Amino acid sequence: MYKAVLVDDEVLIRDAISKVIPFEQFGFELIAACQNAKEVVTLLETDAPDLIITDICMPFMDGLELSKYIYDNYPQIVVIILSGYDDFDYAKQAVRYKVHDYLLKPITAAEFSDILEKVKKLLDKRNQEQKFIKKIKHTYDKNLPALKERFLSDLISNSPMTTGYISDKLEEFQTKLEGPYYACAILEPIPPIDMEAKSIDSLASFSVFSAAKDIIYSIKAGEVFHKSPNKTIIYFSAYNIEQVISLAKSSCFQIHNFITGFLDIQLNIAIGKPVYSLHKLPLSYQNACSIMENFFLVGDNQILLYSDFTDKLPDNTINRTEWTNKILDFIKTKKIPELDFLLEQFITTLRKNQLPKQKVILYIQSIVMSIMNFLENTVFYSDKLFFEEQLLFDKISDMEHLSNMGEALTTFCHSVTEAIHSDHENYNKKQAQLALDFIEQNYNNADLSLSDICSHLSMSTSRFSTMFKNSTSETFIEALTRIRMEHAKALMKHTSLKSYEIAARVGFTDPHYFSIAFKKYTKMTPTEYIKSQQES
Repeated sequence: MYKAVLVDDEVLIRDAISKVIPFEQFGFELIAACQNAKEVVTLLETDAPDLIITDICMPFMDGLELSKYIYDNYPQIVVIILSGYDDFDYAKQAVRYKVHDYLLKPITAAEFSDILEKVKKLLDKRNQEQKFIKKIKHTYDKNLPALKERFLSDLISNSPMTTGYISDKLEEFQTKLEGPYYACAILEPIPPIDMEAKSIDSLASFSVFSAAKDIIYSIKAGEVFHKSPNKTIIYFSAYNIEQVISLAKSSCFQIHNFITGFLDIQLNIAIGKPVYSLHKLPLSYQNACSIMENFFLVGDNQILLYSDFTDKLPDNTINRTEWTNKILDFIKTKKIPELDFLLEQFITTLRKNQLPKQKVILYIQSIVMSIMNFLENTVFYSDKLFFEEQLLFDKISDMEHLSNMGEALTTFCHSVTEAIHSDHENYNKKQAQLALDFIEQNYNNADLSLSDICSHLSMSTSRFSTMFKNSTSETFIEALTRIRMEHAKALMKHTSLKSYEIAARVGFTDPHYFSIAFKKYTKMTPTEYIKSQQES
């Protein structure tokens, strides 16, 4: 039911309209019938009607003055003027004050009812529009944080925005970005290592966002929003470049201390290079994204500033062939301390070059494959080492830090070193046994020489001599002499052959030299040895 007020200084007219016109039938309640405009003004202070029907000629304040007052202070009220004067000037002023209708007296009940019906439709339409606007506004207010966050996110997107659009949105969202210098920071909580704690990832991310927002807004340093579930973005704003750098560093330090100390959440923060104007903010964001990659190089839970990564070395300072050859040399010679130190230097070089993760992986894979290529051309290659190679490649792809990759590479190199030298010892023992077997089969050959064995084993004399001595603790001559003497002793014990005959059978062409060698080996002459065997 709409509220209506009637204003006329003539009591008879007021009574007649009040009694004759069925206001309720048209959805109106006549809440007052005033005799002058002053009463209406007083009424408006406590109750605002939807419709005022006023006479134009009244003492103190006429209908036009009342219309102007309502127009200035209560523009939502519909005003209808009743007048006994068909005066164009009156009508023109009524139009100026947005008077809905200007009716001439006398007016019939039918005309009055018709105008009430029109006003009712107008008010109904206005109410529907207001309800719709209220609904839209409620929806807008409800989604305002999301709309603001989308706008802040769009500031660093590749979609260009006009200066006017940005200015309108800054005002609409009442942002704290006065500039003209800006810097972007990225905050990412570090995922927990243990599986059970991963359920708190969303809580950790929200805690970082909430804490950063409270701190940034409390000091009016800029704006904070969620870029992704695990990424909080801060825009810093200041009047000069020194101020925006100082503000970003001090604010991020405060945030990091609070998050890591009070909330016990590890946090990575990257601060991008300052820029001039909001249009260039994407450059600061892209710079911060690049800096985030360096946590892979330097480790987590710290603040990295753009100025920390300006002295990047040229990539061509890393000679993979040279590094691989040095590593292989220490592996082959089993110099573990030197190998470890060299690998530390290699990882440090990668870190100084600030290489991205994928390129680091390629460098490590290249070195590992070179090591495996070397092994494939030797007897030391094995399925076990192949499996370790594949396992290493799988592991480094999932690793988040260069230091972990360095540890994995060192472990692999240790395995290769151990495998090579373990297999090398076994190989040497096998070769030494083959040599002994060959001597055993050919000891009676007076021309048997070191060259014969080396040719049989496809091995150089120097390498064979070292290998044989290390494996048997004997030289070739010592082993050959020992085997010949043992066979000579057996012949003396089980046959009646003469000494010169035994000498010939065990590879000696000179019986005298045989006697000297036998005495040196047994401390007895052949005759003495034969006699001792007969007596026993």
